Amino acid sequence: MNIFTVLYTKVNGTPEYSANAGYSPVWVDRLVAAIERNSVQRNHFFCLVDREDYTFRERVQPILLQDKIEGWSPMMEAFRPNICEGPRMVLGLDTIITGSIEHILNWTGDCGLLDDPYIQGQLCNGVGIYSPQVIGRFWYLWSERNRLFNSGELYYNGALSEMAFLRIVAKDATRLNRIFPLEIQSYKEHWKKNSGQRKESRMVYFHGHPKPPNVERELLEHWI
Repeated sequence: MNIFTVLYTKVNGTPEYSANAGYSPVWVDRLVAAIERNSVQRNHFFCLVDREDYTFRERVQPILLQDKIEGWSPMMEAFRPNICEGPRMVLGLDTIITGSIEHILNWTGDCGLLDDPYIQGQLCNGVGIYSPQVIGRFWYLWSERNRLFNSGELYYNGALSEMAFLRIVAKDATRLNRIFPLEIQSYKEHWKKNSGQRKESRMVYFHGHPKPPNVERELLEHWI
């Protein structure tokens, strides 16, 4: 599996995943190391970055972002077709791996996303898995977004948003949380509210605050 995340410097009020928001190469290393601990296969790791001076300890290939940073849009460059071949998994830097994810990495569907834990019938991209065919199609649509979509349609909370885009083009995505029930958990809506289900988790994703390291020791031990 080709596994992508993003780290960049905050510009013009850009939200999460920026270095100025507290993220750093250490977060990238911790995510990669956790996946390595919980997967037998040899995965390939890519971090989309805005500078060449980030230093990683783990086996990570930095990829320079091409476009001007705006909103959450840097995440969409994980769909650039010329980076690598094969399927891709896209994760936020605040994802914590809590157990073996080999079976999740081996999922062979076309497009896998999650049910939004707050809005029934809506999707979110706390974890995303995409086939090469979908990668090519989504990148084309994203590249032509100014022509194909209405002004403001791709914005969320005032910022250009990859999730708003995916909610339009990936409405029929397989919900990975249904394929792997209880194994992919929202921190606030699943892991924190139902301690009896914590042992079933394999991946815990975050939205809003708190974030690591401001979580319970039981979860933090999988991150540090």
